[in-house]
Amino acid sequence: MMGSNGDKGIPLPPVPDRVRTSKEACINYYTGVIESLKGQIKLFGIEPENCLFERWRESILPSLQRELETLIAVEEAKAKVNQNDKNKADEETKKKGEEDLTKARLDRDKAEEDALEVAAREIFPQLDEHAANLDDKVPQWKNILLQCMVLILATPQNLAVYAVGCDMKFDSLQQSLQNPQLMNQFLQAGDPCKFKYAEAFHIYNSIICVSEHARSGVDSNDIFHRLALAVALEHAEPKFVFDTQTPIDPIARYFHYEDAYLKEELDPCFQSLSVFDLRFVVDCDAADNEIQWCRNMLKNYRPDHVENPDFHWRYCMIVRTEVRYKAPDWKQRPKTYKQLISGGGMCGPRAWFGRLACKSFGVPTWGVRQPGHAAMSHWTSSSHSYTICLGGQNWEKSYWAGTNGRYFDFESRARSSLALKEFPGLFVLTRCIAAINGEVEVSSQSSQWRTPARLKNIWTELRRLKIREMSNNASDHHLNEQKAQADEDYVFVEKIGEDMIQTQKSVSFLQNGDFVLQASSCCEADEGGGRVKIMKSFLEDGGQQVHLRQEGFVKYIVDLTDEAEGEVKIVKFKLTCRIVTVHADTTPLILGISPSKSLSSGFDEYEIQIPYSEGEWTTTEPVVVHLVPGEKNLLHFFREDPSSLGLTIKDFSFQRLD
Repeated sequence: MMGSNGDKGIPLPPVPDRVRTSKEACINYYTGVIESLKGQIKLFGIEPENCLFERWRESILPSLQRELETLIAVEEAKAKVNQNDKNKADEETKKKGEEDLTKARLDRDKAEEDALEVAAREIFPQLDEHAANLDDKVPQWKNILLQCMVLILATPQNLAVYAVGCDMKFDSLQQSLQNPQLMNQFLQAGDPCKFKYAEAFHIYNSIICVSEHARSGVDSNDIFHRLALAVALEHAEPKFVFDTQTPIDPIARYFHYEDAYLKEELDPCFQSLSVFDLRFVVDCDAADNEIQWCRNMLKNYRPDHVENPDFHWRYCMIVRTEVRYKAPDWKQRPKTYKQLISGGGMCGPRAWFGRLACKSFGVPTWGVRQPGHAAMSHWTSSSHSYTICLGGQNWEKSYWAGTNGRYFDFESRARSSLALKEFPGLFVLTRCIAAINGEVEVSSQSSQWRTPARLKNIWTELRRLKIREMSNNASDHHLNEQKAQADEDYVFVEKIGEDMIQTQKSVSFLQNGDFVLQASSCCEADEGGGRVKIMKSFLEDGGQQVHLRQEGFVKYIVDLTDEAEGEVKIVKFKLTCRIVTVHADTTPLILGISPSKSLSSGFDEYEIQIPYSEGEWTTTEPVVVHLVPGEKNLLHFFREDPSSLGLTIKDFSFQRLD
């Protein structure tokens, strides 16, 4: 294992005092270290000039060239299909174009498999054998590669900018550069953003210093340690709160998710996520208090989305039910996610909110762009890979941050097959050697991906083929085992048991004549088209709650037959409702009341103003209503406007007025 526990690492040369104070001297120092390491690496037989490397190159190059030709053919076929659509070609021409594109993609897939077959047969075994021979000759050779790669990717210039003038930073950096275990963990998870290794080391060491949980998990690499690594890697390049220039504090971001996990507020999947996947949680552009708000809002307003057994739509279903597809209505700057769910938006803002909903519960999301559309994808417990939501289920047409969706899907599936184990040494070695030999990785979404220049990066191509091999060989068996373990170890929404629902009374009468009517105890509800939903509640008093949409209504019978008071015809009550809303545009809730014996005489109607509660539980302003003692009073709650937005109700409190 590269950089395993117990490795002492490669010691760096002594540091002259001038290196600590002069950028030029610091640059020269690290440049000298790189050259010294390269001198040792020349003896490993992995340089481009080496005859062994040349033999590997000659064996794989024809297959890679064929693959490149098929990639170009796919792009040409796609361009032809798009041109046919633009020119409104006849159906026969369009059909021929689609058939040509399908054939081109099949040819590409075949060429990729052929290249993988050659690599697996002629290169991977030889590389493993070569590595085994080096283990006997140079026991530290893997750590030499790691240290050299990190220094090259971090660049002496950036290291100097970071460390010069601060002894504490410099000493910490030196220690990290001699820690092969840490460098290997960074590499395993995909390198720090913008290759800012120094900044990532600093964030990681800061978290380890201040978090006892992260510190105690270093050796076991538990969820707290993996979370610390993910925050360090993802926030090495500063990130900013949505629509602001306010930087997100990486230490605070770590503690936000540590605290949420300890309070069991996150999805059960969180504890089994790899560092790679955790990066797609902690990169959320909402402020920490806004992430907490989103989590609370969903549990308050639509707990059914939190408990959705269909992981594909768990949490992000809030977009389909609440974020209206319309021109966004930003009330003020900076924009906020509260404004987004209230005011709606088109595909982009809807995808933003879907990502926030998932990330707030610790579910990784990868942004998705498709031709003329924005969507999202998120990690799923069923496959331990990613699925596209709010867009077409087509990785071929998807991309994000310079990466084609097809290749992201391959890598995520390859990583899922590891079940928190490390990538095999061959993957890590090809990554190191590629960097040391000066290969520049080409974006799979760029036009250069389909040019001969890409074929110069043989080690990068071998790593890509290894990922494809792992993706093909991903085992469903161990994925199901991992999911079962996560479900066994961590209990989430199951805490809201059926016994809590059954023990709550429909109507609770107090001695002074007050009573509380549970919203879920309706005798009749307009459930057609999802206008009324009854769902379990996350509130401390448990039970259920009701969600109304559009013209949805609920009816109740309040039995006051034991409350007859001689000649008293009516009793006055002050009515309040415990509710949640997420839209600023609210419509009044109408209450019609009639004694059951006199339904033909019509209803007394009362109008209850509904406040905008921003996803929090609140109480409506009191309204005085009249009930008839000695009768079974029929209460009919409804809204008259068919465009009424969502309203969640827990209960109705009636305070008797004497």
